[in-house]
Amino acid sequence: MNRPLRSLEARAIGLLARRDYSRAELRTRLAEHASDPDALEATLDKLASKKLLSDERFVGSLVRRRAERFGLAR
Repeated sequence: MNRPLRSLEARAIGLLARRDYSRAELRTRLAEHASDPDALEATLDKLASKKLLSDERFVGSLVRRRAERFGLAR
C-alpha cells in the first residue's frame, strides 16, 4: 500500500512539531522531497511568516538543550 504524497508544508510542520529547526537545517531535510527549489523557499517563507519557523527560537532551544547537558559549571 502506497502512502499518499505529503506537501512540503505538511512535512515541515511534522518535523517542527518534534523540535525547532533552523531555516538551513529544515531546508536540507526537505530538499529531497522538493522538486522545485523556489517552492521550497516559498514554503519556508510561509512558515516563517506564520511564526512556525524561527532561527532565534531555534538558537534559544539549542542553548537550553546544551545548558541542561553541561550544567552551571560550564
